[in-house]
Amino acid sequence: MKKLSVLLIALLLLLNSCSNEYIEYHSAQLYGHNSEKTVSKNDFFFNVENVQYREFEMSMTPDKKLLDVLISKIDNAKKRIYLEVYILTEKRIIKALKDAKSRWLDVKVILEKNVYWAWNINRKSSDTLTSSWVSVTFANNWNYRFTHTKLFLIDDEYVISTWNMSFSTFSTNMEIMLFGKDKKDLSILEEVIDKDIDWEKFVKCDDSLGISPSCPRSQFMNSLTSAKKSIYIYAETFDDPAIEALLIQKDKEWVDVRVLLGDVKKIKSNSAPLTRLKSSWINIIAPKKPYIHAKVFIIDWKFAYVWSINFSTNSIENNREIWIIFKNDSIIGKLQNEFLTNFSNKQ
Repeated sequence: MKKLSVLLIALLLLLNSCSNEYIEYHSAQLYGHNSEKTVSKNDFFFNVENVQYREFEMSMTPDKKLLDVLISKIDNAKKRIYLEVYILTEKRIIKALKDAKSRWLDVKVILEKNVYWAWNINRKSSDTLTSSWVSVTFANNWNYRFTHTKLFLIDDEYVISTWNMSFSTFSTNMEIMLFGKDKKDLSILEEVIDKDIDWEKFVKCDDSLGISPSCPRSQFMNSLTSAKKSIYIYAETFDDPAIEALLIQKDKEWVDVRVLLGDVKKIKSNSAPLTRLKSSWINIIAPKKPYIHAKVFIIDWKFAYVWSINFSTNSIENNREIWIIFKNDSIIGKLQNEFLTNFSNKQ
């Protein structure tokens, strides 16, 4: 009885600690309110024939050595380090950012304030960084429902990826990281950081780099519709009826459709789309290991998307997200081979 009383008191304290702002904010997101705050969608015509060859270095996790690589890049930076991310809890990354500031580098961090069901998860990291004079900004949730971006700028190099900055990214998750130095990309990504720090709305759509919310719906649907041979998808979550219907249609056209979904024991909402797509003869699995946190699709062995976007209507239409679209036979070959290896792991 005493244990029950203690648990009840702890629960009441926890509920009391949830600010009205947090509760009202997430109620609005879940029930579709606050529509006037959503960024208006721009008309954008996307032609898959315009997808360009891009030069990157690519890394995949789980791989703890990649954490060493990233920290080495931070430790060797000469001018600046900018990070915009949904969750930041990785202790070595936080220390590296503090150390960079102590070397008088320009260090800026943008975090999501209202991480779903973990509203305080970024607060400790923010406090730790600001105590070392690192500039930390919580994203403006009235511009975007969630800032779900995964972006590093380290001097003249950018990292666009599918990760959060947590230890699980390197130890247990399937993630993709692209390291690039394209000057046009850097200019756009610098503008993203500047606008988001200043809480100014900013979207950008072209045939290579996308900053949402704005154009992802038309891009994705056009890309999926263009498939003639194969559609391979990494998706942590899946909750978009239009994409689901299109995948079923492409399967009927004899396109090889395969989906790697996040483990249903960790994301229970994945159980329904897993059952529906299986019943429609879509080749879909949700392996336990590695945990699928990647957000990628590969079309016809020709081009690929790597992004922060989940396959959900809210993520596609309302969140601050970043993605890159590219052709590169070497990288796409590695992506596809890794996908097929994970897909054969039917746990």
